[in-house]
Amino acid sequence: MSGQEILPSTQHFQLQAIADGVFVAQSTPGSGAACNAGIIDLGDQTIIFDTFLTPQAAAELLAVAEAITTSPVKLVVNSHHHRDHIGGNQVFPEFTTIVATSTTRQLISEQAPHNAAKQQAQSQQRLAELATQLTTARHAAEKQEIQQAIVQTKLLIEALPTLQIRVPNLTFDQRLVIYGRQRQVELITYGGGHSPSDAILYLPAEQIVFMGDLLSVHTHPFLGDGDPGELPRILDLVSRLQPNLLVPGHGPVGSSAEIGVMQQYLAIMTEMALTELAFQTDAGVDVNKRVTQLRPAKLFATWTRANLFPANLRFLYQRVMTAYAE
Repeated sequence: MSGQEILPSTQHFQLQAIADGVFVAQSTPGSGAACNAGIIDLGDQTIIFDTFLTPQAAAELLAVAEAITTSPVKLVVNSHHHRDHIGGNQVFPEFTTIVATSTTRQLISEQAPHNAAKQQAQSQQRLAELATQLTTARHAAEKQEIQQAIVQTKLLIEALPTLQIRVPNLTFDQRLVIYGRQRQVELITYGGGHSPSDAILYLPAEQIVFMGDLLSVHTHPFLGDGDPGELPRILDLVSRLQPNLLVPGHGPVGSSAEIGVMQQYLAIMTEMALTELAFQTDAGVDVNKRVTQLRPAKLFATWTRANLFPANLRFLYQRVMTAYAE
């Protein structure tokens, strides 16, 4: 299928052809997808990269993959263990191999059942909190993001009763190369940056990298489960692959320049946590109050998922204070 043909429209994502046989399923805000996914046709099998938040969204992804490629879906890649990237594992046929790093498999096995139970118990409370936030939101963009979060939470609640945890059954620790009739792909991990273990999917001939949540484009990343000290190193290693296109876990497809933007974000946010929070604690500044007074740097002022900005600041502040204590 060429990029000039009409692609299927879906409830949960917008489909984009970025090379012959290579597609991005970009999450629709407020849908059951919640992250980006990939569809890669190797000629004799099709690979899915990440499976969204809900099984309903993943079922849509599988149906589209079967409609636009000539090869059966035989392999699914989980880039890391976060729920919005593995929630649809269960919808793929039993013959489909699910691959992840060894660490990611362990994390899914240990944490996913607990997280699902926690979501079941707290989902109505989460809806109530969002409804309260909506009444106090002052800006149109903020209101829109809260409304999207409400819709997404309702979709998750709908999915929870039938949610099953499907753990990867093939693992790797550094690099796994898969050879297809039309192309090869490389699954690579450089360790953990966004999470304790992150994998990318690299198409060497096309110079395309599916980044998972190691990269966000025009949207605030979630830093709270990762190692921001390691993330710049990992991004440097990805840049050495000389990619032309980068598919982020959240946001639109970007160029290699987005690596530099992500590194700027980390540097500026860390500096802000240091100068605006850590350096002020001796002066008796209430850190939580101070965080609410701060705003993103101009470069990131229009980025989506703005609710992650204060959370990221608090996380980086705690890292700085922990480093001081040691």
